[in-house]
Amino acid sequence: GGYYGIGEGRFFDCSFIRNTANEWGGAVMQWSGPLAIVDCSFQANRTTKWAAGIAALNDCFVSNSTLYGNVGDRRSGEDAQFDFLESAPIITTSLVEGWTGRWGGEGNFDADPKWIDAGGGNLRIARDSPCVDAGSDEAVTEPVDLDGNPRILGGRVDIGAYENVCREVIDLAASMVEDDAEGHIGDGDGVCEPGEDCIITATVAVDAATMPEGSTVRVAFAPVDENGDPDPDPCCAEHTCGPDARCPKTRKARIDAAGQGTATLRGCAGGSWSVCIEGCGDGLCREVRCP
Repeated sequence: GGYYGIGEGRFFDCSFIRNTANEWGGAVMQWSGPLAIVDCSFQANRTTKWAAGIAALNDCFVSNSTLYGNVGDRRSGEDAQFDFLESAPIITTSLVEGWTGRWGGEGNFDADPKWIDAGGGNLRIARDSPCVDAGSDEAVTEPVDLDGNPRILGGRVDIGAYENVCREVIDLAASMVEDDAEGHIGDGDGVCEPGEDCIITATVAVDAATMPEGSTVRVAFAPVDENGDPDPDPCCAEHTCGPDARCPKTRKARIDAAGQGTATLRGCAGGSWSVCIEGCGDGLCREVRCP
């Protein structure tokens, strides 16, 4: 499994993905001692028998966490997410697949967490995720999330390892310019023209009062057709493309003291590209065209 513990176990702002174990505790197995899990996400962990997310003998506390899509070959639903062997746990404000309420605790529920790309291991949450503002501020232990962004944004802390930043984004602009890096092809006038190496630049503006210097915003660059629908090259799904293929990419815009950051995509292949703040919907998307 991902973790086997004897003694005190503490996990804050963690993501557990695709861990495996023979019997139980594909992600976390606490054999003795207290276990605390806060602001964590568990997905696609697996066991050959019992609970694949968390297994603990006693004294277990879980809060502001998501357990969804974990699989025990002999268990399903809630029973595949966790197993508590000797004493009842304390579980609060968490999203648990198949939640029945039999463990008690306030604020727990079952729903699709609406992760950005669970299959690709991206457990950040979309703007319309039920995890947004659904956690308990009192349970928070760390000042930042797994991305290094402020742990509490909006009305309340989000459930899981990541805060959704969509409401903090004020504006997004996208442009195409000539790549001026050494060795790249171009006439040096800064204008992207046919036959030149170009880059897409995304400029992000955020609320500097809530997103301090050093915070990050993820920008998704994706090829689209004339109708704005996704249009990647077939090789993208197989990860066999060359450098000039039209494949989706994600880049980070690091925020400065003025609340601005940029993300760039080099080697812009031809055609149209959407430039979006990841997980924030069409309102924070722009489109550019490579010559």
